[in-house]
Amino acid sequence: MCYVGRTVQPLRARVNEHSAYYYKLISDNTFAPEENDDGFSLGKHLVEVHNMKQRDNFKQAYKVSILSNSSPRTLEVDEHRYIQKLRTIRPLGLNAMDPFGIALLDLSLRFSIVLGHKSYVFYIHIVFSGVF
Repeated sequence: MCYVGRTVQPLRARVNEHSAYYYKLISDNTFAPEENDDGFSLGKHLVEVHNMKQRDNFKQAYKVSILSNSSPRTLEVDEHRYIQKLRTIRPLGLNAMDPFGIALLDLSLRFSIVLGHKSYVFYIHIVFSGVF
């Protein structure tokens, strides 16, 4: 299962936000994030599907890759295209929703990658295998 996200901040800071959301989930049993809150998608998947509730589980379970360096002007569009191309909206992936609220399209999408900017479209996927 995969997740596509975007950020204009340093990638490490954005990934740390996702791990902080996971730590909140595992430390507060009464906390229930909104269903469409993508910030919690990665952590919710580990807890609900794999019963992983240790702090180290997040770093062990996910690998982050940069899909493209995008300009801030095209960041949402690039994220949308990758979500559609990689089919990462639930239940096929971990994204709660497309940035434009569009369901998965059945299209072959082609687009160019813009390099040399400090905003990123990134991809996170599970690196472990087997059933937990």
